[in-house]
Amino acid sequence: MVGSIREYRLQPGKLNEVVRLTRDHFVPIVSNAPGFVSYSFTYVGGDEIVTTSIFETQAQAEQSNVIAAEWAKANLKDAVTAPPRVTTGRIPVRHVNEGTQPGYGVMRRFEIKREHIDQATKRVADGLVPLLSGMRGFCSYGLLVASTEDRGVTLSAFTDRAAAEESNQRALAWTRENLGDVLTKPIEVVTGEVKFRLAKAPVGAL
Repeated sequence: MVGSIREYRLQPGKLNEVVRLTRDHFVPIVSNAPGFVSYSFTYVGGDEIVTTSIFETQAQAEQSNVIAAEWAKANLKDAVTAPPRVTTGRIPVRHVNEGTQPGYGVMRRFEIKREHIDQATKRVADGLVPLLSGMRGFCSYGLLVASTEDRGVTLSAFTDRAAAEESNQRALAWTRENLGDVLTKPIEVVTGEVKFRLAKAPVGAL
């Protein structure tokens, strides 16, 4: 799977309008694009939002960026201050607790020695994911590796803010102990309220 993370800064007072327009008009478009897996919209404070789209292939994820850019230009030109910061990359680790409703999310940006990315990915899958998925309120976890292979983003979602913040402290402590030797910069953390999320129903689901 491949994800695209888009970070926007909004004009003051435009959040509710952007939430409504995106949920009611953009989501029906992107969710019908080939390869769609999921879409989420998170408000991270300070008139900033983060949207995340997950698709089955690189080409489909990149096409979603084109769709988003064209739609935003036509519908949000008075609401956003500049083009978004876009991060696209493969998702080698993803774990979802089906049937849960995310309420709060944590995004952690990291930079890493390129030659250690595969080793770090395995450590995360074997160690961090079981730790977080066993916590109260866990909804999902994803690790996105940018195309440069020397940086990426992790995305965690929990049912409420308290659970998300506790998970972040545990994740940071685990990372210091298990990945401190391969990271090249301190982790950048962004947290926020998940306004809505849409996911394709699992195979076999009603």
